[in-house]
Amino acid sequence: MFGVLIMLALAVALSATAFYAVCTDFSSYDDMGFLMLTQKTFSAGHALYDQTFTAYGPAYYAYEQFLHTITRLPLSHDSTLLFTTFAVVASSLLCAGFVARLARNILLTGFTFLAVSTLLLLMKCEPGHPQELCALLLTGMMFGASFLTSGRRLTMILGGIGFCVGVLSMTKPNLGVFAAVAASVSFSRLAPPGRVRNLLFGVSALAAMVLPVALMRHNLPAVAGYCVIESAAILLLVMQLARWQPDQSLSWRLFVAALAGFAGALLLCGAFALATGTSFAGLARGLLLQHLGFDRLFSFYAPFANRDILLPLSVGVGVWAASLLDRGFWQGCPWVPAALKFGVAPFMAVAVLTLGITEAFLWCLPLVAATAQPS
Repeated sequence: MFGVLIMLALAVALSATAFYAVCTDFSSYDDMGFLMLTQKTFSAGHALYDQTFTAYGPAYYAYEQFLHTITRLPLSHDSTLLFTTFAVVASSLLCAGFVARLARNILLTGFTFLAVSTLLLLMKCEPGHPQELCALLLTGMMFGASFLTSGRRLTMILGGIGFCVGVLSMTKPNLGVFAAVAASVSFSRLAPPGRVRNLLFGVSALAAMVLPVALMRHNLPAVAGYCVIESAAILLLVMQLARWQPDQSLSWRLFVAALAGFAGALLLCGAFALATGTSFAGLARGLLLQHLGFDRLFSFYAPFANRDILLPLSVGVGVWAASLLDRGFWQGCPWVPAALKFGVAPFMAVAVLTLGITEAFLWCLPLVAATAQPS
């Protein structure tokens, strides 16, 4: 009960802080204004993609209409800022809930809540952006996955996670691809043992390692350092996951439920777009074709020097090699693996915003977390 009261107090404080932050910031590129105009023209009866230009999927517009309907608030700057505040607080609470269910530690839970909310306050630069819905979906998937250990209502949980991936795909297709591959890599290890599981895991892992290069291929070799670091972190995570054996496997029926949830989300969002006047050609262009060469028109990435690449790789590979050579590598500090896994993302958020530490160190943390092995 004490922990619940603490989290409630933090949520109230964050709500006030987040609302003040989003209401007192304005970016010159004004994504909020552009997105509000697309919502206005869409609400006036102009179909997505055919008559209303947008780079985002129909799920985002369905979500915005849903919010305005249930709150009875008109489309305005005030309502947009209010919904952004809701996304920041709700996503932070979902991350905190995920840590609370796994760690059962109020200090880790509170730290996660504060750190994630600090990072998500960057949404103040782009109120009303689809990234708000994406954050809710991704954190919702994490929170839902924490209930898998209970062994109850697994069909509903897996179906819900698949539905979230489908909605994410119909909001920002690139994020949907990454989420789908990540879910496939993770859940394939929970499938019944056999050749099918091994094949599914291998194909999913290979796709995950190739994705960074596929996404940034038009900007090579300038982004080669980024691709190396990302693919290396994924490789080490995959190698760690390959060594893990679940206590109990999930039946293939549950995986069918996840696929059904995914397909159901795609069909519902596609039907929403078609019902509001979008043509099949417009839907294909809006969700797929216009994104194929978008990185040639606009891209932003941080350049990495050699030290920014070599330091993370050497530390990550070193930790991995030590854990292979000595199964008791973490025996002296058994809490380190859990601390690395739970704390790496919140620590990165705090470090970026308050400490100003170097990119080399930040990019080292995911690799260390990926190789942290319990004894």
